Amino acid sequence: MIPTDANKLTSLLLDQSSEMLLAVDAATLAIVAANQRVSDMLGYAHSDLIGRPITELECALADVFYWEEVRAGGGEVEDVEGLYACADGSTLPVMKTVRRVVCEDCDVLLLRVRDERSLKRAETNLAELAAQLRATLESIWEGILVTDAEGRIVNMNRRFSAMWEIPGDILVQDSDAVMAWLSSQLADPESAVLGANPAAEDGSDQFDLVELRNGRVFEQRSRLQTMRDQVIGRVYSFHDITERIVSEREATLARERAEVANRAKSEFLAMMSHEIRTPMNGVIGVTQLLLDTELDAEQREFAETIRSSGDALLTIINDILDFSKIEAHKLTLEKIDFNLMTLMESFADLYALRAAEKQLDYAWSLSPETPALLRGDPGRLRQILTNLVGNAIKFTARGEIGVAIEVRSTTDHDAELYFAVSDTGIGIPADRLEAIFLPFEQADRSMTRKYGGTGLGLAISAQLAEMMGGEIGVESREGYGSTFWFTARLERQPAAARNALLPGEEQMPRLAGNRILVVDDNDHNRRLLHDILSRWSFQVVSAADAETAMHVIEAAARVGRPFQLALVDARLPGMDGEALGRWLRDHPKLAETRLVLMTRVGQRADARRLAENGFAGHLSKPVKRALLIDCLLRVFKKETGAARAESRSAGSVRNRTARILLAEDNKINQVVAIAMLKKLGLANVDIAQDGQEALAMAANVPYDLILMDCLMPNMDGYQATHELRRRGVNLPILAITANAMAEDVDRCLAAGMNDYLAKPINYELLTAAMDKWLPPAEGGASG
Repeated sequence: MIPTDANKLTSLLLDQSSEMLLAVDAATLAIVAANQRVSDMLGYAHSDLIGRPITELECALADVFYWEEVRAGGGEVEDVEGLYACADGSTLPVMKTVRRVVCEDCDVLLLRVRDERSLKRAETNLAELAAQLRATLESIWEGILVTDAEGRIVNMNRRFSAMWEIPGDILVQDSDAVMAWLSSQLADPESAVLGANPAAEDGSDQFDLVELRNGRVFEQRSRLQTMRDQVIGRVYSFHDITERIVSEREATLARERAEVANRAKSEFLAMMSHEIRTPMNGVIGVTQLLLDTELDAEQREFAETIRSSGDALLTIINDILDFSKIEAHKLTLEKIDFNLMTLMESFADLYALRAAEKQLDYAWSLSPETPALLRGDPGRLRQILTNLVGNAIKFTARGEIGVAIEVRSTTDHDAELYFAVSDTGIGIPADRLEAIFLPFEQADRSMTRKYGGTGLGLAISAQLAEMMGGEIGVESREGYGSTFWFTARLERQPAAARNALLPGEEQMPRLAGNRILVVDDNDHNRRLLHDILSRWSFQVVSAADAETAMHVIEAAARVGRPFQLALVDARLPGMDGEALGRWLRDHPKLAETRLVLMTRVGQRADARRLAENGFAGHLSKPVKRALLIDCLLRVFKKETGAARAESRSAGSVRNRTARILLAEDNKINQVVAIAMLKKLGLANVDIAQDGQEALAMAANVPYDLILMDCLMPNMDGYQATHELRRRGVNLPILAITANAMAEDVDRCLAAGMNDYLAKPINYELLTAAMDKWLPPAEGGASG
């Protein structure tokens, strides 16, 4: 329905204007009409504007003088700047036009007012841009010359005039005079000073050499200038390359010397790595075996000291080797598929125990949107975490260590992840925050004596994070703890990739929908359990203390939605976990909620006492998915004999009758390797002292696997492997060597070896290698 009232239509039209429109009584200077735009721009209600003197709004000094002129009979102006006072106390720069309308019964001033902020900003930005461009032009080391479409000079920087040594009296003349003088300086009078035709070409850079009569040579680079697809000129840059030939010769010679030095350094490092790792293999390996024997308390303490000292020495060796490889640009990243959650669980196995040894809590969490199936270098990712978490444990005497992982950005192909390692330790002085990522630096130099370490770990971590497309940083307050963080960009596995099920995980859908309460005062643990359980379609609620948990349990029971299970931390503030269990046990109406107690890793739990307090199970923190699955199946009584059979590791059924050939010339390494193999149940081991003996023995005995040392007398492991492959021997050959450079791995694979074990031989890695490469026992699981 269109209104027929002309005044109403007029008001509607005026309110659509983008300008402020006001009518002012010329006699009283009071506002008698205003459109909606005035209220919108100045913030006054329409009723507050009508009757208000215009002089209360216009507040520039020029405005004051203007309205005095109006009182004297003047009035009309065109596009005059002014300031308007807003309701919030701010001022609005405007441009106003005033017309005076005089008729029989009125004398009115009509004001059209435009908001000038955008124009002011544009003018300011344009002025700033011009200044920046000029400053940029003058700061460039190269000589810059700008011509228009006809080839006339329109601009140049001081560097250009200095390079060409243009006299001052020439500079003040027109473009033709300057161009004539430039041409007179050329070694070849027939050549043109500007080699490119500004009206031609496709817009790509053009390069020319300009030789002057005084022997100087400039490299000239030019590019077209266009605007709206029209050529408007060309920009030339001139670089003095007169001394380039001498410099290039010197640089080439220096580069050759550096390459020779780097090769010598790499060879020295490889040799030292081999020479140090060989005896270290004996020290660490024999100590591992010794700790598995019957020892009294004092003997075990001595053996543990040897092992920890050996591990510390090996860490130093690895740090120095890694840092040297980074310096020589020889460190490369792998690109393999891995599961981030599995990596963090295995990482927690070691560091939660180390934290528990110092009575520290260790927890980690992964945001629900973070992709778990990734592709990259999990070993180097773990190395960064090892450095950061290891430092956190080292410098923290009480409290907790937390690792949080979030996703910063993600696409279908990759994801940028954010890792934060926080502690409640000694913190870092503010003046040392930047230096700690430099090689051989620590927050306090006295820490080397107190805490040990090379000061290389953070420098290596920073380099690795950069190689992964990320960065590293720290936030700290001395005496209150630190948070080290780093980012890494990792590829995502294809959408078709499927996460391998853990033993028993296929039964989780049967339990979906059960309500589970997580009671833990640690944010990381709550988030981790909430995420894991939610992925299995449980209904999860969290509480940070026992009192809150009691209210939540009672409220759920009252509305007929009781919890089927509560996962309760043993160490809660106020009432502890076991007390909460006793409270629940003493309330028969709440008995439907089963209880599982969560304790710090390494903390023993008395099964009988737990049962008396109402607990149906026990878990160590940080909780691993495999153990959580097993606990849920037992508590909900869903585990079957078939599921238990499926939960056995495929690699646990190893062929104990397999024949192994160990090619190793070092007696101590022979003893360590044979002892570790026997511990795995592999007692059928023969020894070859060098590559030639290994060839002869492999020709006469049907071995299942060969462990081949790389550096041996007479014939090394590379040559022996190559010859075995040439003869058609296809059994698995695993390198065991103290050489730990990336090129050594490539050399092993190129020789025909299947895998690589670095010395000192790690028992867990040896176990995994045997599970991977040895054929299973007759009728056993394949692995």
